[in-house]
Amino acid sequence: PGKGIGYGLLRYLRDGGGVLPFDMPAGRITFNYLGDFGSGVSGATGEELFLYSGDYRGRELRADYELDHALTVTGLQVSGRLRVMVDYSRSQYDDATIAGFVNRYESLLLGLIRDLAGDDGRYVTPSDLSYRGLSMSEVSALGSAGEVEDVYELSPLQEGIYYHWLAAPGTTAYVEQSSYRLKGRVDIGLLEQSYARLLSRHAILRTAFTHQYGGRNLQVVSRQVSPVFIYRDISGHADKDGYINTYKQNDRAAGFDLGKGSQMRLSVLDLGNQEYEFVWSHHHILMDGWCGTILINECYRIYYALLNKREPLLDNIPSYAHYIRWLSKLDRQVSRRYWQQYLENYETQAPLPFKQPFPAERYDGKNILLQLDAPALNAMQALCRQLEVTESTFIQCAWGYLLSYYNNTQDVVFGSVVSGRPGELDGVEHMIGLFINTVPVRIRYEDNSTVRELLRQAQQEAIASLPHHYTQLSEIQADSPLRNGLFDHLFIYENYPVQPVFTAGATDEGGPGLEQMELLSAAVAEQTNYDFNITVVPAPDGMQIILGYNAACYDPASVARISGHLSNVIGVFTAAPDTYLSAISCLAPGEQQQLLYEWNDTEVPYPGNCTIVDMFEAQALKTPHNTAVVFGSQSVTYSELNGKANTLAFTLSGYGIGPSCFVPLLMSRGIDYVVAFLAVLKTGAAAVPLSINWPAARLQLLLGLLDAQAVLVNKVALERAGLNGEIPALQVDHTILAPEGPPFVNRSCPEDPIYMFYTSGTTGTPKGVVVPHQGITNRFLWMNGHFGTASATAVLRTTRHIFDSSVWQLYWPLINGGKTVIPEEDIPFNLQYFTRLLQDHAISMTDFVPSLFNELVNELQQGEGRHDLHSLQHIVIGGEAITVSAVNRFRECYPGIRLTNLYGPTEASIGCVYFELEAHHYVAIPIGRPISNVRIYILDKKGRPVPEGVNGEICIAGVCLAQGYFKDAAGTASRFLPDRYAPATAARPVYYRTGDTGKWLPDGNIAYTGRADDQVKIRGYRIEPAEIEDTLRGLDGVKDAVVVARTTGAGARELVACITGPSRVDMTAVHTYLKSRLPEYMIPRVCIQVDELPLTAAGKVDRKLLLEAAVGAAVPARSYVPPGNELEHKLVKMWQEVLELEQPVGIHDNFFELGGHSIKAIVILSRVQRELGIALGVKELFEDPTVVNLAKKILNIEWLQKGLLHKAPGQEYEKIEL
Repeated sequence: PGKGIGYGLLRYLRDGGGVLPFDMPAGRITFNYLGDFGSGVSGATGEELFLYSGDYRGRELRADYELDHALTVTGLQVSGRLRVMVDYSRSQYDDATIAGFVNRYESLLLGLIRDLAGDDGRYVTPSDLSYRGLSMSEVSALGSAGEVEDVYELSPLQEGIYYHWLAAPGTTAYVEQSSYRLKGRVDIGLLEQSYARLLSRHAILRTAFTHQYGGRNLQVVSRQVSPVFIYRDISGHADKDGYINTYKQNDRAAGFDLGKGSQMRLSVLDLGNQEYEFVWSHHHILMDGWCGTILINECYRIYYALLNKREPLLDNIPSYAHYIRWLSKLDRQVSRRYWQQYLENYETQAPLPFKQPFPAERYDGKNILLQLDAPALNAMQALCRQLEVTESTFIQCAWGYLLSYYNNTQDVVFGSVVSGRPGELDGVEHMIGLFINTVPVRIRYEDNSTVRELLRQAQQEAIASLPHHYTQLSEIQADSPLRNGLFDHLFIYENYPVQPVFTAGATDEGGPGLEQMELLSAAVAEQTNYDFNITVVPAPDGMQIILGYNAACYDPASVARISGHLSNVIGVFTAAPDTYLSAISCLAPGEQQQLLYEWNDTEVPYPGNCTIVDMFEAQALKTPHNTAVVFGSQSVTYSELNGKANTLAFTLSGYGIGPSCFVPLLMSRGIDYVVAFLAVLKTGAAAVPLSINWPAARLQLLLGLLDAQAVLVNKVALERAGLNGEIPALQVDHTILAPEGPPFVNRSCPEDPIYMFYTSGTTGTPKGVVVPHQGITNRFLWMNGHFGTASATAVLRTTRHIFDSSVWQLYWPLINGGKTVIPEEDIPFNLQYFTRLLQDHAISMTDFVPSLFNELVNELQQGEGRHDLHSLQHIVIGGEAITVSAVNRFRECYPGIRLTNLYGPTEASIGCVYFELEAHHYVAIPIGRPISNVRIYILDKKGRPVPEGVNGEICIAGVCLAQGYFKDAAGTASRFLPDRYAPATAARPVYYRTGDTGKWLPDGNIAYTGRADDQVKIRGYRIEPAEIEDTLRGLDGVKDAVVVARTTGAGARELVACITGPSRVDMTAVHTYLKSRLPEYMIPRVCIQVDELPLTAAGKVDRKLLLEAAVGAAVPARSYVPPGNELEHKLVKMWQEVLELEQPVGIHDNFFELGGHSIKAIVILSRVQRELGIALGVKELFEDPTVVNLAKKILNIEWLQKGLLHKAPGQEYEKIEL
C-alpha cells in the first residue's frame, strides 16, 4: 500500500525500534487468527457440556457501528474445521471483489493443505526461529527435509572462535579433550544409548555453524544428528599407553567440521580387566568448562537409569537460545563506549617476553604448575577478605604487576576469560553452551601506589566491568589503536568443579550399576588461539596456577622463571600489602647474583699507572725504525713519529696548553693528524677532533664552547674550514716538523681526559663526551689479550677521525709495533681499493660499520671466484645494528677470517661489549658480553635489574666510563648515576644509562633490542632527532618539526623530517638551511609538510603515524582509484556498507586500514558468496585486502568453473587463449 511508503517509514525511521516522531495513518487491513476452539466444553468426567452451534446467532454488531478497518479477515478452528470470515466496507469494496478474493484465498489454502498432506516432514518458517532475519528460501535451503529445529546468532566468544576456524579449518585450536581412566563394569551398548539421549536432550550438542545466510554468522540446531560414539577394544595391544596417547593425538588432530554434524564425540577404549579410557572431545565453540562436568554427570545418570531399566529423571533446563535472546536485548553501544573509555590512552602492547622471534608453525602444548599450598592460600584469602576483593582479582593484580615489571611500564593489559552467565537469567547455572567471553583487563598504578591500593582499585574496576562482559572482543579491539595486538595471552580463573562424579551417590536412584566404578586418572588437553595462558584452579590442598604454553614459542626454562617470579610476587603481595609497588622485585636472590655479579666477573689487574702515550713511547724505543703510519705514498717510522710529536708538544706548551686543556684538531686525514693528536696527549691536554666538512656555523659554535688557546689545523683545513681568526690556528705539517730533538716529558695521567668527541645532542646543541686515559688504556690492553698482538701488525683505518673508533684503529697498532694504514681521501673506498690496500700493506685487521661491511660483502659476491683477502686475520664490526645476512654470506665465503661484533657508545671508551662470530650461520646476532673491568646492567626505569630474557635499558659501569659531558652538569647527572650494585673495590661507583635496550640471553650474552628514546643510528652515526628538530624550528616559516627514521625497501635507514607552518614552505630552502648548519649525515633525506602534527590520545606526538607518512613520502601514497568494472563496483558497495563508510572506497584501499576486522571480514565473504555465488576463504582476503585483489580472485574462480582457466604445474592458474 502506498507504494511501500508506510513500510519504509516504519522500517527505517524509527529510532531504536520505538515509535515514529509523527502520527501514522491506521492500517486499512486487519488479519486475526483466533486459534483452535475445539468442539465445545466437556466436564471433569469427559461428558460434553455443550457444543458449538452453526445456526444463526443474530447480529454481532450494532447497526450504526463503524468499522475500524476497511477489510478484516478472521480465522479460527471449531470442531476440527477451519473457518474464515471476511468483514468489509461496501463503501470501498464491491461484493464481487470480495467474493473473488475469498474464492482465491480458499483455493490457495486448499492447495497448501493438499501439498502438505502428502508430506510427513515437519517444517519451520522464519517466524518459528529465534533469529528472524532469514527468508523462507534461506530457511528451506538450511533444511529441505525439515531437520532444522532452530536458528540463532552467535555469542561474542563464539564469533571469535568461528572466525579463527574459518581462517584455519584444520587447526587444533579450540579442540577440547578430556580423558578419564575408569575401572568397573560398563555396558557399552547402554553407554552409546545414553550418549545419544544426551545429544537429543541438549540443542547445543546438535548445532552446526554457518555464515552463508542472513548476512551474519548463525548457529543452526538440527532436530537430530548422528552421535559420534567410537568403541575400540585394545585389550590385546602390547603398548596400551602408547596406543592411547597416539589415539588422543589423532583425535585432536581430526578436529571438527563446524559446518555440519555434531561438534562432540565420545571414544571408549577398552583396556581389558574392566578398565576403560574415556576420551571425550568437543569444539570449544559449543560450550565452556562449566558445562563439561554437567554433561558427563547427566550422561552417567541417564546410563544409570537405563541400566536399572528406568526412564532417566532429569530436570528440564532452558536451551542456549534463551541466553542468545537475552544477549540481543543488551545495549551494545553502552558497553562499547565503556570499553573505549576503559582503554583510553593505552597505545603500547605489554607482551609476555621470552617468546621466540619467529612465528610457530605448530602447537606443542605444555604446562608448568605453580602450587600454592594451604598456608599460602589461607594467608591470601585472609587478605582478600580484609580488603573485600576476590581471589581472582588478587591473582590478576599479581600477574598484571609482573607483566608491568617485564615491560618496564606501569600500565598493562591482558586478556581475561569471564563466566558470562548473567545472574538475572533463570536457570543459567544449568544451561549448556558457551557463555564465557574474553575481555581486556587493565592493571595500572602510580609510582607511590601500594599493593593494598592496587587490589582495591582493580576490584572496583572489575565490578564496574560486569555489565559489559558480553561485548565481542573484535569490537573492543576495533576501537583500540592496537587492534588485535591489544594483548597476546589469556588469564583464566576457573571456579567450577573440574572432575565429574562417577559414583552411585551422584544420583537419587538406588539399585546396581556403577557404584564400584573407580576413577584412576584424568587429563585435559585444550588449546586456545594464544600461545600462553594462565589458568587458576582450586585444588584440594591449596590452589593451582597452571602456566600453559606452546613449546614451539616458549622454552620450558623461561616459563619456569615466570612461575618463580609470579610466586615471588604473590608472596610479597600477601605478606606486605603496604609495600610500594615500585620497591618490589620479582627476582630470586640467585637470579640477582647471576645478573649483577656472575655475568660481570670481568676484573683483570691491568697496570693502572700508564697511558697509551707511555706504551707508545716504550714501543718507539723498542722498534724505532719500524714503519708506524702509512698514508698514500707517505710514511713515518716510530722514531720519526715520536720525535715530530715531541717537537709539536713543545710548541703547544708555549701556548699554555697542558693538563685540563681541550685542544681542537680541525684537520683532514693523514699523518699530520696522527702527529697532532699524539702531541696534544703528551702535553696532558685532551684532543677534540672536529671535521673540516662541518658547516662554518657549527664549527664556530663548537670552537666558542671550547674556549681553546689554539686550534690545530693542516693545509687542507685552512683552505676549506672557513676559520674567522678569533682563535689562533697552528698549522701542522709533519714534513717540516723536526723528527729529532729533546724528548718531551709525557704529562698525561690515567685519570685525565684523553679526548672529547662531539655527538648529537637532545637539547639542540652537540654534546661533548669527555673520556679519560684509563678507559682507552683498558680497552687497548684487553685487545692485546683477546685479539693478540699479531692482529696489530697492520691495521687499516676505516673510520673518520671524528669518531671514537678511529682511536683504536690509529693508535692500538702503535703500542704493539704494528703500523696504521690510512686510506687516501680522494679515492672511493670500494672493494677494488680495499683489496689493493690489503695486498700492498698486508693488512691484518680492520673495522667496519655494518652498512659499509654490507656493501663490501655484496661486491665480494659479485663476479666469479673469491677475492684475495689472504692477509686479513680479523674484522671488527660495530657502530650500529649488525646485518645477519651479510655476516652469514661472509662467513660462508671466508671462514678463516675472524669476525667480532663490538658494541659501546662514545661514553664507554670506544666499545666495551663484544661477541665473537664463530658459527657459520646465525638467525640473530647478540652484542655479546663485557670486556675486562667493565660491568653491564640491564635495568628497568626504577633502576632494578630485569630478569634474563626481559628488555631493559643497557647500563654500563667500570673503568671504561667517560667523565661526563663537557660543561653540562645537568646532562651528566641525568645519564651517569650512582651505582648501588658496584663491588666494594670499584674506584668510581657510577653507571651510565645508554638509552639502548637489550636483554640477557641464557648464556650470559646480551641481545640489543632497540632504543628507549628517539635516538637513531644511521651508517654508524649517532643522531638525536631533537637536534635536527630544534634547527628546523629556527627557519622562518616553520612552526614545528619532528624527525623520524624510516627503513627503505633495501633495509637502509634514513631520516625524514615532518614540518608544520602557516603557509607552504620551500623544501629547497629547507635543505639549503640545514646544510649550512648540520653535518651531511644529519640532513633528512626527505622533508614533508603536514597541516598539523598528529597527537596520540595522551597528547604526545604520534611518531608512528608520522612514520607512516614518511614511508608514503618515498612511495607516493595511493590516490583514489575508482572501480573499473561491474564486479569492482559491487565489491566497493559491499565494503562501504559493511564498514559503514561515507567516503568512496578505492580499489587499492586496504580493508583493515579502513576499519575492518575479523568479524566484518566474514560478513564481506558471506555477501560475496550470497550475492556473487563465489565461496572465498578468510585467507584470500588477508593475503591482499583490497578490492582489486578480491575481484581477481573471484574472476579466477569464475573462469576456472567455466573452463577458461586450468591449473598448471608450478603456477596457480594458466590462461588459455580465447
